[in-house]
Amino acid sequence: MELNNSSDERKVDVVLASKNHPDISRRIFNSIEQHKLAIQIASLTGGQAVAPYLGSYGVNLFLSRDKADVQSAINAGIAAGLIYDLPADFDVRLDEIRFAFDGDGVLFSDEADRVYKENGLEAYFWYERENAKRPLPDGPFAPVLRLIRELQQEGQLAPQIRVALVTARNVEAQERVLRTLEAWDVRLDEAHFVGKTPKQGVLKVFRPHIFFDDREDLCRSAATGVPTAQVLLPEKSLMLPARSQLSLVSESVKNRFLFVCRGYLRKEYGANERRLAEWYYDNMSTWPVENVDRFLEELEVSVKGTPPGEQRKATGISNSRFTKLLSFSAQLVKKHRPS
Repeated sequence: MELNNSSDERKVDVVLASKNHPDISRRIFNSIEQHKLAIQIASLTGGQAVAPYLGSYGVNLFLSRDKADVQSAINAGIAAGLIYDLPADFDVRLDEIRFAFDGDGVLFSDEADRVYKENGLEAYFWYERENAKRPLPDGPFAPVLRLIRELQQEGQLAPQIRVALVTARNVEAQERVLRTLEAWDVRLDEAHFVGKTPKQGVLKVFRPHIFFDDREDLCRSAATGVPTAQVLLPEKSLMLPARSQLSLVSESVKNRFLFVCRGYLRKEYGANERRLAEWYYDNMSTWPVENVDRFLEELEVSVKGTPPGEQRKATGISNSRFTKLLSFSAQLVKKHRPS
């Protein structure tokens, strides 16, 4: 790795992870030697899945053409990408290493995307305005971005590293992204809020050595011009592994919140239960119980004391029961948040 040439201390290691059996892997090692590749570590699993071994080697980023292995790595909490064929005319120059990342579902969680998919664009913009000052939760590649930032801060790297955000968010939805990066103490070299403009044009100008996106259609388009890897979502049954660490007290409070929501939403509740649970985790799971109690008491009185169809309207968004509930809940969060 060129990055290791700028210091006596190795900055980056490449681990070769293969399902090959050790007895038939001599050709691999001969190729590494012939092409003078800086690979000093190899894991040969003899047909077994490679993902379970990645943690043993401290792997921070896993790239593969095997979708099952990529999915397993993502499920295990390791940043992983399903790599596409290289563009035929791509010129790999190492005067500067360039990374490009999508935002939601890659650097950041897919929280905002879920709001858009479940409730539409209007609700999405409202949600982002309401939460503009609350940093976005980490996405699967947030740790990778932080590691890159650490390397950039070394100051004497050769080649230099350059990082760009290329996101379908537009200017109306930029504030929360920039505040999140500020809260993370992470500097980007470029940020492109392209809106409905196709990403391929920006990517062809930036010419990243690899671009990460979570949407298959966008990855296929991008891969015609630049090296691309798709970031897969964790499998549904594993999407909230960290949540199981919550205390029984917190789980009990969460269930009280969902009970109040169920009584108000009625038939709409089933389709929104998971979203509401995640909203609770993101906004209130670390609150002292007394603050949550005050929040729930006021929420319960409000939803029970107002005739159906006459609850306060959610300003600027569609007036569905779900969006009204989120709007009022967001106001109560501001009121009862621990100081």
